[in-house]
Amino acid sequence: MKMRHGSFVFTPNPRYRLVGGVFWVLALASLFLVTWLWFDANEMKRRTVKLETHKIELRAQLVSLETSVKTLTPSVSDMQNLADDVEYLNSLSGPRAASTLAVLTLLEETIPEDVWIQQLSYSVETGLLSFGLLSDQETSLPPVLNALENIEGFADVILERQIRLQGNQSGLVQYDIRARVE
Repeated sequence: MKMRHGSFVFTPNPRYRLVGGVFWVLALASLFLVTWLWFDANEMKRRTVKLETHKIELRAQLVSLETSVKTLTPSVSDMQNLADDVEYLNSLSGPRAASTLAVLTLLEETIPEDVWIQQLSYSVETGLLSFGLLSDQETSLPPVLNALENIEGFADVILERQIRLQGNQSGLVQYDIRARVE
């Protein structure tokens, strides 16, 4: 029998080691990813159950609120009684002029777009209205003043002062007006 000298241990080629290392890294990464996805899926199932129970609770609250709103809505007679009480309390405060909304509506309908309201003061109790009009064209303010004098419900429309604002190139003109609203 002849003896052979040498090692029978397989020594892999360096390329095989690289491929084997990459294979094991990919296998471990895949295992980690699968484990992470499994835990995430379980967490999503737990949250879904929690959200479903919360949704059921919210629907029950909605139903109870809808029924309570139906029972708490005042009747027509209650609303009429409240309106009568408000009217009585308003009559105790004395005579009142037009509402602020009505005055603003009249001003909006009367004043053209090239004239601006600069300041406004109105008292519903006394009916005194004072405001400033501003325009960059002096010719647009006198027609506005005439229109204000002709509005039904405005009385004693007075031009308190006319100011030409200096220091600007546009030539701004301001009218300060006082009126009594009936």
